[in-house]
Amino acid sequence: MPYKKIIIGILIIIIFVLSIALYNPSITKIRHFIYLAFNKEVLSCPQPSVLNTIWQGKDSELYQKEWSDSHIVSRKLNVNKSSSNLKFKKMKNRLNSYKPLLTSKELGLEYMPYAGITAGDINHDGYLDLVLAKINQKIRVLINTHNNDFEDVTGCIFEGEIPEDVEYVALADMNNDSWLDLIVVYSQYKKPKNNTIYYFNPETHKFYDSKNYFGEGKKSVGGIALYDINKDKKLDFYVSFGLDWLSPKGNYPPHYTNPPFKDEFWVSDQNGWRQSLDKYFPDIISRNSNSGMTATFTDINQDGLIDFLLGNDFMEPSFTLLGGKQDKFSLIDKNKIPYNAFASMTYFSLDLDNDGFFELYEVGVSHKEDDRSKLKTPYKFEMKGGEGEFGKIQKDFTTFIKNKERGGLDLDCSKYKNFYINAYCGDLKATLEAKWLNKISLCDRVLSGGMKAQCKREIWYEGTQNKDRKEKSFFDSNLFPPKKRKNALLKYDKQKEKYISVDDNDDAYYTDFTWNAYPFDINNDGLQDIYIGNGFTISSHDKNRLLMNHSQNGKIILKDEAKEYGVDLDDDTRGIIIADFDNDGDGEIVVNNFLSEAKYFENKIGGDSIEVELRAKNSNYYAIGATLKLFTSKGIQVREINQGGHWDTAQPFIQHFGVPKGDQVKYIEISWPDGHKQEIDNLSINNKYVIYE
Repeated sequence: MPYKKIIIGILIIIIFVLSIALYNPSITKIRHFIYLAFNKEVLSCPQPSVLNTIWQGKDSELYQKEWSDSHIVSRKLNVNKSSSNLKFKKMKNRLNSYKPLLTSKELGLEYMPYAGITAGDINHDGYLDLVLAKINQKIRVLINTHNNDFEDVTGCIFEGEIPEDVEYVALADMNNDSWLDLIVVYSQYKKPKNNTIYYFNPETHKFYDSKNYFGEGKKSVGGIALYDINKDKKLDFYVSFGLDWLSPKGNYPPHYTNPPFKDEFWVSDQNGWRQSLDKYFPDIISRNSNSGMTATFTDINQDGLIDFLLGNDFMEPSFTLLGGKQDKFSLIDKNKIPYNAFASMTYFSLDLDNDGFFELYEVGVSHKEDDRSKLKTPYKFEMKGGEGEFGKIQKDFTTFIKNKERGGLDLDCSKYKNFYINAYCGDLKATLEAKWLNKISLCDRVLSGGMKAQCKREIWYEGTQNKDRKEKSFFDSNLFPPKKRKNALLKYDKQKEKYISVDDNDDAYYTDFTWNAYPFDINNDGLQDIYIGNGFTISSHDKNRLLMNHSQNGKIILKDEAKEYGVDLDDDTRGIIIADFDNDGDGEIVVNNFLSEAKYFENKIGGDSIEVELRAKNSNYYAIGATLKLFTSKGIQVREINQGGHWDTAQPFIQHFGVPKGDQVKYIEISWPDGHKQEIDNLSINNKYVIYE
């Protein structure tokens, strides 16, 4: 029949028109509606038999609450010596189902930095579990099933609503009962929410709101650092806050119409926690706001007094503070630190050369071929790496920006089929056109809240302020070392009594747009390596790095070998944890990504190791603040039990020591948080030890 052909023809035309329209940035909101309609989150509870296995499988010897004498509980590691594959194996498991569900609103500066992760043994079975967070989604609580996979128990592990739209999560025992609680920091951009501590109830196997709220109304959390500063066996926590990306006039350099948010330090008392920043931190910090990124408590000089590191964004000075006998921190002499990293994201201590002393490593935005010193506008993008459509749009933007006098008019976003690239391209094009025409009203076409505010900030700033764009600060530059546009890798020189920059380490110094750097002895050769998480959507879609440690004879040598090991991702990685999730003596890599699903890489490299956990009687249960030194025939390996210092990441408390062939383990020295020391000998390789104080 002719009418059938007509109907079929009309349907074909409709489908064709819709297929084109759905990639037209002018109706991006319709695309978002359709996209989310077909990608709703569905959370269910596992079968009762599965839940029973999860909660009845606890190993009570590993989590004793009371004991009279110091003792050790050991468990043999399930070492697989037969593997010949010296790479990581990308595993398909339940982490892969945690994919981003973003609209254009979540593609702005206020949301791009976040995809949080934390790990710990929630059900006390001796295996590490995971909690992950993504913007615009509910968090995920994943229980380890012992086979490099996880059971999603999110739907039945909370009393009340499941936390959603979360920037930062951390597993830690906040009430000293041996069970891990959950710290949750929400995004404050959609609507105000109460950041809180969820206590874990071992009777009901559920997290419940403790009603201990903090950080009210403050936006863009950098991270949380834990330490029991008043020695009452309850953990205290420092929260670093950053910027209000929705402010049309800015609260960060170079604008500073309003200062950033002030950080908080919550110290426990009989009623919960009390804000005590001014009691413990110097006036220059407690009285001033700063663009806070990640913080950590660490004894960098190993004098038994806890120190403090905080990297700050932009040209704000980073804080390197030394501990005092009255628990009052003081700023280190600026002449003892040669420089800090520009736009510092991650700042922590580690021993790379096994001499028993810590180096300092701080990462930020760093490009060797472009030191960014000539940066005149935020619309100069670093188009690096990337494959497929990411690589295509980077080439297009590079060509476009070279001919920037035409604004965004030549940029055709409809050709990008990737949902996120298409949406972000449309907003970026509208922003560039508004700037080119110098019309602040055109910024209202931008869908992302953060990018819309940035569009208005830039036009407002250019029209009202000095053109030199010199970044300003409330801090006295005479008190701080300079910030350079490269990462800081600093080693303490005993003779000069100050830190010096480590030479000939370009792979460590220039890692592009870096959020996270996470240390772990990947190949069990006794030296800590560092995995680097990179990427900032399409503007700097850099691949992740793996800095393998080849240090010898006191010379620190780090070389990027991510491609060789199969972990050179270009997924906009944020949270990273490397830990022994399958109890076989080596470290798996787990990453949470902003623009792609979470990923799990099983370590197939093998090797020998020793793993250690502490249980403290005289301080907090997991002995946060303790230092462990493993003495071997080849040197000293040093680890600290802490949490913080790594972007969007709250690390587990178990400590891993690789033992290379030919190395002889002598003993381990533990400096407990209360100050006393203990030596443990007769340790055997390929064992996990839980040491009770």
